[in-house]
Amino acid sequence: MLMIDVTTLDVTDSRESRAKPKLHTNGAELHEEDLILYKTDLTDTEWYLTEIDKIYSDEVEIIYFTTPNKVVENCIEQSMEQRYENLNLTDI
Repeated sequence: MLMIDVTTLDVTDSRESRAKPKLHTNGAELHEEDLILYKTDLTDTEWYLTEIDKIYSDEVEIIYFTTPNKVVENCIEQSMEQRYENLNLTDI
């Protein structure tokens, strides 16, 4: 897992990562610490942000990331203002 040293972390540093987003294809090599969007099943309708933690010969161990925000009831039906309000964003 990626370890962050908070004593030296510069949150204003916006250097572009060398890793570019791309679609995973079967047979493509995975790397530890890669961030991926993941579905737990082909029929799922939700995606999860995960990090590849360990790669073994027959499986991959991942870490799920979550959000501290509460789930919004009927999010699809909410206006943009209501969605921003849920994220505590006042400027649209």
